[in-house]
Amino acid sequence: MAIKITVSPRAKFYVEGTEKDEDGKDVPFKFGLLCKRTPADQLKEETSVEKLDLVDFMVGKTETWFDVLGEAGQPVEFSEDGLRQLLQKPGLAMHTYFTYLRETGAKAKN
Repeated sequence: MAIKITVSPRAKFYVEGTEKDEDGKDVPFKFGLLCKRTPADQLKEETSVEKLDLVDFMVGKTETWFDVLGEAGQPVEFSEDGLRQLLQKPGLAMHTYFTYLRETGAKAKN
């Protein structure tokens, strides 16, 4: 199969994982993001800084989210402040960043 030289400017993907509850049990989570795709040369420049701020990086790339719920289980409208709050969960900014890199780039066919 051939490859096109152009690529979609955005990518929609899910971030999935688990987090521990107060009893030490794994609680699964899954939420989606629609993000701007970054060309490889620009990505290299943006991520080569000494202190890359993962939250700022993801806020700059994310256009919207889906399957994000509030405390009462209601859908939460996307906002930069809301994304910053979500990414304050320990480890989530890094997990989201690596998921972005994996899902917005080429990968091997299984």
